[in-house]
Amino acid sequence: MNEDILWDDRLQDYPLYNPTNPTGLQSEYSSDIDVFKKNKTLSDPTLYNQFIIGKDLLESFRNGDLRTHQVFDVPKLTKYIAMTDLMGANHAVIWHNLRFYYNPVTSLLEPIGFDANAGKSTTAIGGSQKQLVLNSEQSPSSPDIFSIIFSDPIFFERYNQELERFSQESYLDELFIGVDEDLTRKINIIYRDYPAYKFSKNVFYNNQKYIRKVLNPVKGLHAYFYQNTTNGSIILEVGNIQSMPIEILDLSYKESQIFEPKQSMT
Repeated sequence: MNEDILWDDRLQDYPLYNPTNPTGLQSEYSSDIDVFKKNKTLSDPTLYNQFIIGKDLLESFRNGDLRTHQVFDVPKLTKYIAMTDLMGANHAVIWHNLRFYYNPVTSLLEPIGFDANAGKSTTAIGGSQKQLVLNSEQSPSSPDIFSIIFSDPIFFERYNQELERFSQESYLDELFIGVDEDLTRKINIIYRDYPAYKFSKNVFYNNQKYIRKVLNPVKGLHAYFYQNTTNGSIILEVGNIQSMPIEILDLSYKESQIFEPKQSMT
């Protein structure tokens, strides 16, 4: 999504930055969908056709005509966003930092990591985290792109699975063992110009703790008896009281009897 208009609009306030975005031009809805290496792409019939298909997918998605799983490679996108949670890399999911590859085999968009600025403490995960990042840059009349992404249950279920995987201590333990030699070499390069630089793995392990806390709340919902029915069923009123979505699979009574809901409870 082309960010030229965003920066032109910000230049009007230079050297001050107006976070209220009075013109609405700093939103992803004000951008046109563009392609890298434009001359090469537009001059090649095959690449041009692929660009049109990919552009139409992204346009249909942000207009709300297609769901997340119909436009994006869900395994790749969930892994990417969950990784930004783990690494404290929210900067990579601001809309004008998003980059996508159109895969002509799957006819889906895949995320390309860009401008992550990782190493920050994670203070929220899921759609709420992205909302915090994008509050000052969206159109007041339209949902931000991550609200749309996270509105798809198929996406959110897979995203939770990736969070579960990434939040295990063993994941980071194995990661740091695998990159230790390269990491040490790169940090030594930084020390040449910035001798006072300090790198700590603790921020990433703390992010894992934060994710585990969100995934395992002390209580997830309130449930109340509503009424009996003539066919021997009971009706309950249920409310989610925490930030992540809930799917109710069954109901137990005194840890023995199991009841299955007659209607989907998501």
